[in-house]
Amino acid sequence: SLERALTDELRRLAAEHQLTLNTFVQAAWALVVSDFSSDLAVVFGAVRASRRNGLPEAESMVGMFITTLPMRTRVDAQAPVLAWLSALRASQVAGRAVEQTPLVDIQACSEVPKGSGLFDSVIVYNDLSMGSRMRQLGGAYEQRDFAWLEQTNSPVTLFGYGEPELLLKISFDPAKVSKQRAELMLARALRALE
Repeated sequence: SLERALTDELRRLAAEHQLTLNTFVQAAWALVVSDFSSDLAVVFGAVRASRRNGLPEAESMVGMFITTLPMRTRVDAQAPVLAWLSALRASQVAGRAVEQTPLVDIQACSEVPKGSGLFDSVIVYNDLSMGSRMRQLGGAYEQRDFAWLEQTNSPVTLFGYGEPELLLKISFDPAKVSKQRAELMLARALRALE
């Protein structure tokens, strides 16, 4: 996790420049993916809760309303950081228009061959962890610890939680990524945020 002071500074910058903590997490991950792949154009999946966008009465429906969209960005060391972050945020917002589109349909529109993945890593960001949400209910929940087992089909998943201190967690498929490499990726993402 990042120190509280650094997390607060990221929040201040986000508010000042119409960004989000999620934008910072995605940017840090883009730097990591670029570094590990030696490619300046990177694509990763971004999971988004989409219950409130586009579906009438979705609040009263049962089920998961999440979608994973490919996020593509170009890492350019010469570009001004705030301009790059603003462009990344604009891509996040633009994705809302197609967030109800199944990933298989998005892939069909891409140049990526069928059977190949659109991305090798995914980011899942929430403002609070499930444990924090449950403890907010108070009563018997207030003093309990909760574990949330999160799983994706991606070789690497970065989970971000914007608690009082920004918390990052990495999940990986050990058949495709070593524990040492995953830990290094996580450390570099934290370093990028710092």
